Amino acid sequence: QHSMQHQEKHKRIKWKKKEDSALREMVSKYGCKNWGVIATCLHEKAPPISKTSKQCRERWTNFLQPALTKRPFSKDEEVRLLVLHSIFQRRWSSISRIEGNRSHISMKNAFYNIIRRVIKNA
Repeated sequence: QHSMQHQEKHKRIKWKKKEDSALREMVSKYGCKNWGVIATCLHEKAPPISKTSKQCRERWTNFLQPALTKRPFSKDEEVRLLVLHSIFQRRWSSISRIEGNRSHISMKNAFYNIIRRVIKNA
């Protein structure tokens, strides 16, 4: 029963467009270091929005940050990703830091998409 309560308490809720918009506004106002302040202001600005500082930081870092590349991976990028994976295994954050413009989540997803494509075509 404890794990069921834990799952209900920590259920993942997708970010809404208005929450993303409010987060962008707060980051432009307070910078991308003050996550506690941003989370508090987000809640005050639109009371139904209740996100932790960690959730705000991760949403910004992994999805909203303007410097992130969102276009599909090129063949060259896929080859680099496979080489980096052979060196760093599943340390996606390390791979992401080397590539610089993609989140660790997009690196991981791209890698597994490549693997699925190879298996499908085998």
